[in-house]
Amino acid sequence: MAQVLRILYSLQELSRGGAERRCSLLANEAARRGHRVRILTDRRVWSYQDMLDPRVELRSIGQPERPSWWTYQRRYWRELREFRPDVFHILSGGSQLVLARLAGAPVVVYSAINIASTTVTMTPRDKFLHQLYMRFTDRLTANSQGVYDSFRADVGTPLAKLRLIPNFVVTEQFPYREAALRAEVRAELGLDEDTLAVGIVARMSPQKGYDDLLPAIAMVADELPHVRWFCAGSNLTTDRAWRDHVEELHRALHLERVCQLLGERTDVPRLLQGFDLFVLASHYEGMPNALLEAMSTGLPAIGTDVSGTQELIVPGETGWLVPPHDPPALAAAMREAASDRERLAAFGEAARRRIEQHYDHRVVVSRFFDLYDEVLAARR
Repeated sequence: MAQVLRILYSLQELSRGGAERRCSLLANEAARRGHRVRILTDRRVWSYQDMLDPRVELRSIGQPERPSWWTYQRRYWRELREFRPDVFHILSGGSQLVLARLAGAPVVVYSAINIASTTVTMTPRDKFLHQLYMRFTDRLTANSQGVYDSFRADVGTPLAKLRLIPNFVVTEQFPYREAALRAEVRAELGLDEDTLAVGIVARMSPQKGYDDLLPAIAMVADELPHVRWFCAGSNLTTDRAWRDHVEELHRALHLERVCQLLGERTDVPRLLQGFDLFVLASHYEGMPNALLEAMSTGLPAIGTDVSGTQELIVPGETGWLVPPHDPPALAAAMREAASDRERLAAFGEAARRRIEQHYDHRVVVSRFFDLYDEVLAARR
């Protein structure tokens, strides 16, 4: 019988974001395999609590108040000493890696899921901190080639510690083009079959490129009267001011008639069925879960040529890649995509195949548990 492990997953909050969903799916799989699993968050923001396996324990350091740095460290230390994890796997943060090693965790894994240095130079402070964290880490998993290369070149992470494990999606939760559901969603959005629906599902933060996307929509809206745009995006607790900025820009560009801001949606798999094209204008990424999910439903995509996105979208096969920070290029790609529905359908079919072959959870998730076993075996 396989060894039963105590696995502790750590991240800032369990809000509706890509890293948070990935953590939830990993924890569920660990519980399914019979391990004892706990998720520990900095803040008590638990939007994904309802999707967790009942066997997954969920705890927060910062409840009900947000503690001081020293109080936080003491609380975290107590959690580590009480749970005594065999595997400590952190998906956001850093200093906890040091505490986990000092607390005697046999396996310490750091998942680098999103790093700005894939498009801009890492600051000396970030470089120093990551080099420090790597001293206390058994393995670093990068979710895209860009993130992998950045940690190798900018941080100097030893190759023996680096592993490339991409983000993944549960394709059964994002079914391919369901006609009845599509008709239902489009009726709710006020769309007829002649209207092309372009969907954007991205957190309202500077990273996601709304400052480029909304001007691009304004450039082509009059040329494409048969197209409507829909933006669905939640906010982390630190992003609320940016939501107000996006809404103000939307009004200033007079996009109310052609582009709807849908706010946070908890029915993204269903919502995606109503779209014909997906757009993501990110300034940088690790590997965007929103794009994985959209392609899983059979949507062709326009994305910026940044880490992760450039690995998912194959130009001329599943969609279009444009430079980041370039509204005219985004506008041109949307203009081209909207001109040929048959090509959109063909790209969408290819997108679904690509996700099934390379990014389905059944293909990817076991790599994490193989990694845990690898480190444990080396320590015996």
